[in-house]
Amino acid sequence: KDVHQAEYQSVSTRGIILWFSLAACGVLFCGYLVARTGEVLAEQTGLGQSLIGATLVALATSLPEVSTTWSAIRFGAYSMAVANILGTNVLEVVLFLPADIAYRDGSIIEAMDPSASFLAALGIVLTSIYLWGILERRDRTILGMGYDSALILLFYLGGMGLYYTLSI
Repeated sequence: KDVHQAEYQSVSTRGIILWFSLAACGVLFCGYLVARTGEVLAEQTGLGQSLIGATLVALATSLPEVSTTWSAIRFGAYSMAVANILGTNVLEVVLFLPADIAYRDGSIIEAMDPSASFLAALGIVLTSIYLWGILERRDRTILGMGYDSALILLFYLGGMGLYYTLSI
């Protein structure tokens, strides 16, 4: 941690903010490209926007969180790693607000593919499992991970398999 901080000692706060802003703009632009490419991929493969959005687009747009979380863990910033994951979760839910405002034909939730409701329920279940893990705070593990993480893996894989089945 101290070695990493020393590496940036000579960079001003203004310089760090500039680099941070440029990186964020790069992520924003790449997000646009991922969405457009996902739309074309959904059309050309016939798999549908919901399935492509729930899998490939979600994976691609989560890569910055994966990278940030992994880096935070490597630097020993465990609270930052967890806060990044949970903060992203909170922000993603709040994104319904601008999406709903931008959608001019009523509620955007009413316009989504009905199978996407399954994703909403799965997201609530997965978040609830981690909430249970946060509240319980026990050191029990299975296969080297907490019980909550093992349940998440099970529910995520099962849920996405079921979602795929419902989507085709």
